[in-house]
Amino acid sequence: MKDAKYKYKLAVRDAVRVYENRFSDDLYEHFLAKDMMNFWKVWSAKTCKHIMSVSCVDGKTDYLDIANVFREKFNSVIGAGSNNYTSVSTPMSEDVSFLPWKLTTEEVDKVIFCYMKHGKAAGFDNLTLEHLLYGHPCVVLHLCRLFNLCLKHGFVPDEFGRGIIIPLIKDKCGDVTSSDNYRGITISPMISKVFELCVLKKFDSFLGSNELQLGFKKNIWAVLLVFIYYKT
Repeated sequence: MKDAKYKYKLAVRDAVRVYENRFSDDLYEHFLAKDMMNFWKVWSAKTCKHIMSVSCVDGKTDYLDIANVFREKFNSVIGAGSNNYTSVSTPMSEDVSFLPWKLTTEEVDKVIFCYMKHGKAAGFDNLTLEHLLYGHPCVVLHLCRLFNLCLKHGFVPDEFGRGIIIPLIKDKCGDVTSSDNYRGITISPMISKVFELCVLKKFDSFLGSNELQLGFKKNIWAVLLVFIYYKT
């Protein structure tokens, strides 16, 4: 009995040591690969405390009332900049100038199979990336035709702009019962995500940002970490 208890405690201790070493190794590998997204995912999974649920927001306890609180909050944020958009109604003529910018089936296929992220939540249309990956190959052909029509006529379906807004906590150590401590992220339709990424890949050489911009910039965290490392 004593020998069994000793072996059990030793096994638990070894399992904890292996887990701690694996955590450090994962951080080290992601840092060397400059994969900062997975680096911070591993870090957050180890160090951050996850809040399972919040039963009260702005004094509201009913689920419907809480949903209405977030609807009014996010609706005011979205409505503040809605007047800045202009519509493009002049179609492009089918001439030689448009041909170099037409998307090809290979480009759309590469975006779906190489650049899209797997396992993401579905939008209001209940479509996920897996529907495109494991669907009939003719789906890619039809999507290519649809995207080229959007580019040619400067128009996208209204459903491309619809999404599901999910409230996320800004500061987990702050007041989680206040709606001001939440930010919204939108789950867009999968087809619109593919279209956006196709346009981004096609016209990437024409897109740029200011040198002072830090957020939402490729490899910016790797540069900052290297800068901090050499400064210290």
